[in-house]
Amino acid sequence: MNIPFASLGLLLLLLARMGMGAGTLTKVTTAQLDRAFPERASTSGCASITEFTSECATNKQAAQAITNAMAKYKITGRGQVVALISLMAYESNKWQYNINHFPGRPGQGTRAMLMYSFVYAY
Repeated sequence: MNIPFASLGLLLLLLARMGMGAGTLTKVTTAQLDRAFPERASTSGCASITEFTSECATNKQAAQAITNAMAKYKITGRGQVVALISLMAYESNKWQYNINHFPGRPGQGTRAMLMYSFVYAY
């Protein structure tokens, strides 16, 4: 599987900013996401967004949703959590978009913007 360089860079940045290494993690906090993505800090969050404003989520909203998903799917490895957050942040432009607008492919949506055919093959 090829990981886009920008996504890999974001993964490494997250590891540093969120203070995560080996071990387990059962909750993602707003403070962790605020350190990783200051532009979506819970106090200002989406104030600067002018397009598709209803789709933008703050770090506070993302932290709760990510924590809920981690519990539902039993994802607790720190590396797994950071990798998934990195992919979601990269694909959604740090929680700005819910669906693919550019170029707007049908069926490509959610925060990760993954195409079904690639997920199915994986």
